[in-house]
Amino acid sequence: STGDIVRVHLTGHADSRGTDAYNMSLSKRRIQSVVSFLADLNIMVTSVFARGETDPVLVDGKEDLDLSRRVHIEVKTRTK
Repeated sequence: STGDIVRVHLTGHADSRGTDAYNMSLSKRRIQSVVSFLADLNIMVTSVFARGETDPVLVDGKEDLDLSRRVHIEVKTRTK
């Protein structure tokens, strides 16, 4: 049941390849894909933030391109 979900926050990311503008746009498109997926499950997203390439995932001090391309989902539920 999704009745206990209070807040859903999405943060979209991209790797460092491409221009800043392209990566910001890509982050927004990634977010929209997740918003649509969650909407199909009747889960409403309450906030979104596109980060572009500003928060890469580092492995051994180097950017992991695959892991940097992501949407982080934060869900807050009602406590009982």
